Amino acid sequence: MSEHRIGDRLSFNGDLSTVRYVGQVDGTKGEWLGVEWDDPTRGKHGGAHDGRSYFQCIIDGAGSFIRPNKKADSERTFVDALLERYAPLNDPSSNDNDVEEIRASWISGKPIVTVGFAKMSQRFAQLDKLRVITLTHSQISTTGPLERLAEVCPGGFAVEELDLSWNVLSDLCEVGRICAAFPGLKTLRLNSNRFHITGEVKVPQGAFLKLELLTLNVTYLTWDEVVRITMHFPALRELQLGYNAIQTITATGDKLPEQHGLQSLQVLNLEGNGVERIEDIAWLSTLPNLHSLILSRNKLTTLTNSTTKNILPTFKHLTALDLSRNQISSWSDIDALNALPTLSSLRVAHNPLYTPTRDREDVGRMELIARLPNVWEVNGTDVKGQERVQAELWYLARAGREGGEWTRLGELRAKYGASVPDSNATVKNTGRKVGSASGALASRVPNTKLVFYPSPPPFNSSPTRTLEKRLVPGTTVGAFRSLCGKLFRIPPTKAAVGWRNCSTEEEGEAEVEVMDDDLRRVEYYSDVSIEGEVVVWARN
Repeated sequence: MSEHRIGDRLSFNGDLSTVRYVGQVDGTKGEWLGVEWDDPTRGKHGGAHDGRSYFQCIIDGAGSFIRPNKKADSERTFVDALLERYAPLNDPSSNDNDVEEIRASWISGKPIVTVGFAKMSQRFAQLDKLRVITLTHSQISTTGPLERLAEVCPGGFAVEELDLSWNVLSDLCEVGRICAAFPGLKTLRLNSNRFHITGEVKVPQGAFLKLELLTLNVTYLTWDEVVRITMHFPALRELQLGYNAIQTITATGDKLPEQHGLQSLQVLNLEGNGVERIEDIAWLSTLPNLHSLILSRNKLTTLTNSTTKNILPTFKHLTALDLSRNQISSWSDIDALNALPTLSSLRVAHNPLYTPTRDREDVGRMELIARLPNVWEVNGTDVKGQERVQAELWYLARAGREGGEWTRLGELRAKYGASVPDSNATVKNTGRKVGSASGALASRVPNTKLVFYPSPPPFNSSPTRTLEKRLVPGTTVGAFRSLCGKLFRIPPTKAAVGWRNCSTEEEGEAEVEVMDDDLRRVEYYSDVSIEGEVVVWARN
């Protein structure tokens, strides 16, 4: 009989696999192992032979049959891998002259060679300095003798982060034994392991007591298994579950206990799971502390229920949402995000909302800002006050040109006091259209104060000239520098500009933010919501 069991992890020349079947195969002699390869390109089928199915693969086509005697890569204990990586016996930095003599003893008639205490103390002392342990791709399958782990890791040192990704771990209890040796552990990475979970998950008590960040990407755990695992992580703050084919998240049945890890969870990463409908993960809205949700690289086409047209679910505490690289194509879905009362950060790049050229991305950003008044970070870039003003004015102008339904039209008319004419209205008998909305709205942009200094900062004297200028929304820094050169009669190549916030500092002492990117719009740097001014000076 084979010594292998279903769920065991095996590695062959570095290629990882999971045992899915142990037994006979019709039409052949001897025993076989049915394995599923982590790299599906190594597979030959989905677990079937001559029309009979022997096992199921998580990824179709990733299976094959191998003989039990096929030589696998040697497995190692955690202790062996730790010492080999961080305290090797042949460490060139060690001084053999300082090592006490190696002693030999005899047990049951066999010689046992023991390294002297001074040598071992010197070797293990290197481990005291560790804060992060990385043992990826190390063929670790078990902890090793617990007494040896206690000897090597007395008190757990001060290790806060442990990465055991891409190993051959299949038993979460073994992971618990390892983590129990590090009582201060806060981050645990287990990506690309395959855990065999049946029934209740049992781990040493308190093994994950202080863990705040857990990564289980590409482990192909089901949501039910995730719930059973995270009950042992009472301090969990961030959970990464990317690329696990978790397409649906349903209620757990019983109410989660107060100390369950999901109750304290603040950040959840579900990238690349193939989620198609937002209502399929509606249960997540019940998590009381969830602030950030990552849904990038899924298959979402809409954020609203096809029947009610309401966004589902309503996340009461969500502040950050990542929807990048999905298939969302309607701006009405973006409008629906206003139903999330605390949302302030949104990523939605690489969705078919607009043609991905440079100009259209710029327009798309303006539309996002205008449609979402409470979002102050879009696609990883902060929204400044003047940029929002410019975006909202552009929104009003477009509404005037195109007509139709614009959800913020009434609100923004009230805010700016702007009259948006009917784009189809014409002057009687002339056939000429009424003046453009953009022109009317441009007049609403406040004047900006410009002050000129003859030399670069720090400014030790009063400005020599001061004037006010109404800036056309969307003006680039390069064009603005050229304008300032003409206004203050200095060569445009010598003109330098910056924004000074005068609301918190005494005049002359406020810090100047240099506008050093000619391709950005001026409003990226300035903020009309606070008291400030544009500072102009001549470069040396």
